[in-house]
Amino acid sequence: DNAVWASALSNGLDWLSPNDAFQLEVAGGSDNRIRAGDGLYDFTIIWSRTNAFIYTGSSPSDIAQSKVLGIGCDAPNSILHSGDDLYFWSEFGPNRFSRVQSGQDIQSQQVFGAKVERTVQNLSNRSYWSKIVAFPDTHRSRLGWAYPNGTDTTNSKVLLFNYDIGAWSRHTLGSIVNVVTDDLRVAYAGLSDGRIVKLYNGATDAGTAIAGTYETGWYDSQAFLNRINNWLDLIVDSSQGNYSFTVEIFHDFGTTATSTHTLTQALTDGNPIYSTSGLSNIHRIYTSGFGKYFKLKFTVASSTTALRVWGWRPEMHSRGPR
Repeated sequence: DNAVWASALSNGLDWLSPNDAFQLEVAGGSDNRIRAGDGLYDFTIIWSRTNAFIYTGSSPSDIAQSKVLGIGCDAPNSILHSGDDLYFWSEFGPNRFSRVQSGQDIQSQQVFGAKVERTVQNLSNRSYWSKIVAFPDTHRSRLGWAYPNGTDTTNSKVLLFNYDIGAWSRHTLGSIVNVVTDDLRVAYAGLSDGRIVKLYNGATDAGTAIAGTYETGWYDSQAFLNRINNWLDLIVDSSQGNYSFTVEIFHDFGTTATSTHTLTQALTDGNPIYSTSGLSNIHRIYTSGFGKYFKLKFTVASSTTALRVWGWRPEMHSRGPR
């Protein structure tokens, strides 16, 4: 299982023509058993569990091994193309190959998955990484990987990477076995229970809208010495149209009452928004009386609602006279 049989360049169904079709044995890696293969421009990439074998050329006369990288791939369905890059799930988690210059070299962008490395290394079942599948969500500028969470043996969680803003999020979409896309780049997932579902439509099979949520971790205002929270600014992409969502503010691990606020394209809790520009809206929520710890939960009525939150910033002042 360390050999590749390439069909003729002149006919993809011709496997026998001399000096056109050929066989190739990979060598030079810690493990030379082939697990996956793909291409990036004029490079051919073959993976084992431990290495990536990079080749140039396309015929028996010019095929040559360019380099061997210590970055393997055990999930052949985890590979997808987006823009100028090739994305895949390596033994370190999500990874990316980029071409440095046309016809010159390929470079690994392992830092691409650094933000989620702890999640995929410690909170997923590595024994079943070979089942991981990838899919594009071009309608919302995202790439997705369905992977086995915890001790699960099926792909029970999905990591989504928004390549416009370089942000990761994690979701539950059922036990995904495989995903295919049609000519319009709409994705359909086959689930382990035999169902086939259409992704991105934001509704159940009965047509009920599925709410989309995002919840942050806890923030500790004591880290900024003896401070008091005065207000919280939320920066939202104003180009997304007439958005509407709520943000819940949780205090002190649930020991203090939660406050809920409604934000739209023009209003914050029914009042005009604090600031707007051609690119972003700033919603200011006054938060006097915040506890020492807080976290945020964003909710839209339908998971397909156009919404992009660029970020948030709490304003904190020292307690007492200043």
